Formats: sequence, C-alpha cells, structure tokens
Amino acid sequence: MSPGQRSTSMAASTSNRPQDSGQEHPRLLIYSPGVFNSQTGTGVFLANLFKGWPKDRLAIIHWDPTQPDTDVCERAYRLGPAEIDKQAPWSWFLAPTLAVGEGAKADGAVAASRYGWIKSLLGEEAPHRAILTPQLMRWIEDFKPQAVYTLLGTLPYMRLFDAIMQRFELPYAVHIMDDWPSVCYRKGVLGPFMRHEALHRLDRALARAKTRLVICDAMREAFTRRYGHAFTAYQNMLEAEAWQSQRKTDYRVGEEFHLLYAGSILVDSQFESLKDAVQAVVMLNKRGVRVRLAIHAPRAHAARYRSRLEILPHVSMGEPLGNEGIASSLAAADALLLPVNFDDATRRYVRYSMPAKIPAYLFSAAPVLAYGPGDVASIRYAREGGWAYVQSNRDIHALVEAIGLLIRDEGLRRRLGERAFATGVKNHDARVLRPAFHAQLCALTALASEK
Repeated sequence: MSPGQRSTSMAASTSNRPQDSGQEHPRLLIYSPGVFNSQTGTGVFLANLFKGWPKDRLAIIHWDPTQPDTDVCERAYRLGPAEIDKQAPWSWFLAPTLAVGEGAKADGAVAASRYGWIKSLLGEEAPHRAILTPQLMRWIEDFKPQAVYTLLGTLPYMRLFDAIMQRFELPYAVHIMDDWPSVCYRKGVLGPFMRHEALHRLDRALARAKTRLVICDAMREAFTRRYGHAFTAYQNMLEAEAWQSQRKTDYRVGEEFHLLYAGSILVDSQFESLKDAVQAVVMLNKRGVRVRLAIHAPRAHAARYRSRLEILPHVSMGEPLGNEGIASSLAAADALLLPVNFDDATRRYVRYSMPAKIPAYLFSAAPVLAYGPGDVASIRYAREGGWAYVQSNRDIHALVEAIGLLIRDEGLRRRLGERAFATGVKNHDARVLRPAFHAQLCALTALASEK
C-alpha cells in the first residue's frame, strides 16, 4: 500500500458488542509503528488482540512497509514523507548521491564519509519532523474515531501522536512492548536532547492515558514503580481449542534432529544468540550428529541476514510461517529455539519483553530450547514455568551439549512439550483474555466522560 493510501471496510460485523460485555465496541483508531500482518511479532500480536472487533469500527495508522493483512482490519493509512520525514538541514546531508558514470565511485565515497560523520553526530536517528497533514486529518475525520489505542514509537512518531491528540481530543490507551525508554537516544551529540524530549512526551502520554497496558507482569511491576501509574498486562494470545488437535504428541526423533526458529531477527534482540545456535548446529554435524536448523523470519530480515546465518544443508532460511501452517510446522519440529542476546544493551531493551512467538511455541507442545540471559523476562518465564530447557550462559560448547541432551532424551522432550501446552492453556487462551482486553478498551469512552 502506497504512503497515504487508505482501504475502506467492506463488511460490518453483525454485532458491535464485545463478548461477555454489555458495552458497545467504540470506533477505535489504532496508532502503531507496525501493521496487521502474519510476518512480524507486532503484526501477529495486533491480529490476535483485535480479532472479533467489528471491522467497520477499526482503523489503523501505521509506518510499516509490510503489506497489511485485512482479515481483522481493512481500513489502513500508511504514513509517508508528507507526515514523517528527515528534518532540514540533516536531510540535505543524508540525502543519497545521484552521481552516475565514472564519478559515481568517488562521489559514493564522499557520501559514505559524509554519512559517517553525520551519523556520529546524530547517533541513532536523524531528527525528523512530523506533520498532521490535511490528507491524514480528513482520513481520521471520515472514520470518526471514538477512542485510540497506541503502541507509540520513536520521537517523530510521538510528535505526530501528540498532534493528532491535540486536534481530536480522544480518550486513548497506551500499550508498551519493550523497555525502549531505557535505551532510546543514548548516542551522538544530539542524543541527550532527543532523549529528554522523548521521555517527556512519554511521561505526558502516560499521564493523560485513560488506560495503560504493558506486555507482561514483570513489566507491569517495574513500570508501576518507575512511572507511578497502574498498568495492566496483556501479551499475545491464541485459541487453545484450535491448537489442541494439531499439538505435538509423538516425541520420537528420526535420523535427523529438526530444530526450528520462527520469528524476527534483530541485532538488538536475538541475532547474536541465533548466530551461536548456527555455529552449534554446524559443530554437531561435524561430530557426526545429524541436526538441521530451519529459520523462518520476516522476508526483510531473512534477506538482510541470510549470508551470515544460512549454511546449507545444516542451516536453512525459509518463508515466515503464516497463520495457516504455523501450528503444524511448529509441532513437526523436534525442538524449538528461543534465543536472546547476552549483551548489556539487549538485556536493557528486552528485559521485560515477551515475544509474540511464545504462545505459539507453547501451544505447539514441542520442547523448547531457550538460550539467553536468565534475568530477561522471556527466559525467566521459560525457566520458572518449566516448559523449556534453559541455557542461560553464553557458551557455544554448553549449547552444543544442550542440543545433544534434547536429541538423546525422549522423556525430557515429552515432559517439556506437555508442560508447554499446559502453560499455554493456563496463561494465553484467547477465549479468556481477548474478551477482557476488548472490554477494557470499550470502557475508554466511559472513562473519558468521568469528571
């Protein structure tokens, strides 16, 4: 979908009332960096949260190049350069060179040098300007939203959010997925100024929000102490009944052990630990132990890291697992990999995160191998829940031994898999969680009228 292009709802739900609630679904505007899709964690998470919300009462503004899915939400506006773009004079310095011919190589070197010193000055991100354009304003007015749900995002994204809220004065809910406030804008000469503004805008957004949501209990506890507001935890959810018939029940291993990773590949989240797993698989094969690692990541991530991760025939990168085939694909694996980087920056960023893949891992009933620091929420959840074999020190040789143990011990694989499914049913069943989530957002309009 091109920048600024919109799609209009084609069909309305027969009911506008959330399950188990007498409240009516408001016309909800979602403001999110990611869009509904089956490739990314954010896209999958949004789809599972808002499944069943009447389509004629749902719209999303996003900043995502991924093609949106329309199963849950059909009305979408993708932000373009008219709304968010690099701010002058930085846009002049960072503009790509247009040189061609014999002078292109020299001009390219000059451009690279220019980009290098500008990057060292700016740090993580060039200053962007954000504008509530007449086109976007008309699109929002046409939808007539009654409430807003936002994931917030980078500084320009928060600036635009503030502009929208100032213009439309709608009640809203904030949902936070990672501890990005702890790590944002810490580099470059302009970093302190950008960080100050970003944290100020976040504090103001939280203070004015009618509902504040986070991704897990660990984040809820930490953010309640940090910001002095009450938060409710909602993470990814799936229908337990739909997965029951496709869950893994046969834990025997064939001639080759099939290890699988499904999810994003990000430098600040799991790339380094995933690279360790690739090395461990190669080492095992050199020892005569037949192991294959299949990596299923968003297409953009796979294209970026294929040359550094794919080592055929032992490590392959395939298409992202769509909604239709994910259950059978996960259950068919002998074990699933849950990697988290060990560096301090990653630990600060994801220490309270809960990847969207975890409920699918659990409901598949496949054993999980968790490889990451024990103080981040996802690895701690795996260890305390007993649904994964956890290797919490960065040690490739120990990782090799962990994979070897899973290969040898069928009883261990079965215990982990059965415990995983039970944990999924207990903590991630959408039949229980989704009506509560919908009801909380439906209450936004009532909260807005309270004095």
